[in-house]
Amino acid sequence: MKKVLYSTIAVFVVAILVVGCAKKEQTARPFPNLEPYYVDNNKAFQRAKEKISEADLTTIRNAVIDFESRFNRLPNDLNELQKAGSLSGNALLKDPWGTSYQMKVVNNKLYLISAGADKTFGTDDDEQITISK
Repeated sequence: MKKVLYSTIAVFVVAILVVGCAKKEQTARPFPNLEPYYVDNNKAFQRAKEKISEADLTTIRNAVIDFESRFNRLPNDLNELQKAGSLSGNALLKDPWGTSYQMKVVNNKLYLISAGADKTFGTDDDEQITISK
């Protein structure tokens, strides 16, 4: 569990570095031929959020595996994972865009889903992890 926490923290630190190192967009560029070298702040920020979402989903997946090993069943929702002590902290209940992570069980498979940047489930930008029982 500590390894998962450390890996989540490491991804978060990298995401902060990516966002912090991105150069701000300038309205008038003194050297237009250097255009490809400027970093688009919004894209870097979105990539950082995607990495955080991936790390969160991996942490939740590991919490589900822990829960299943202790109780011999899949959890009903994220709150049950927290109450059982498999998942700590409220931060992992929502993705970096502020939408609650979704957990669905279909045909003995558990799906952990982030709605992504558009905050709408079922679109191309969703992040998803599947756990087969």
